[in-house]
Amino acid sequence: MVTFEKFYEFMRAHYKHSRFEARNQEKYWGADYSVNVARRYYDELKRNGKGSICHHDSMSGEEVCFDSDLNLINQDAPPVERSSNTGNLTHLF
Repeated sequence: MVTFEKFYEFMRAHYKHSRFEARNQEKYWGADYSVNVARRYYDELKRNGKGSICHHDSMSGEEVCFDSDLNLINQDAPPVERSSNTGNLTHLF
């Protein structure tokens, strides 16, 4: 299991800046926003032995799955096709 400091650096590399450290300066989110987000993901990683960053929050626009040693899981899978016109979100199915 990696240290929190190493995990935070992993998050910086894979999480969108605008949804991570950029929010540290905003009054609404709080000065420690990115640390709090990373802590939540780190706690999940400790509990489950794996974690993921959803495609909305990842730098690549694809889900990032990783194990407790921060090895990427299933990184060779083909990208998921997503519609650029999702329409009304109340009618997903």
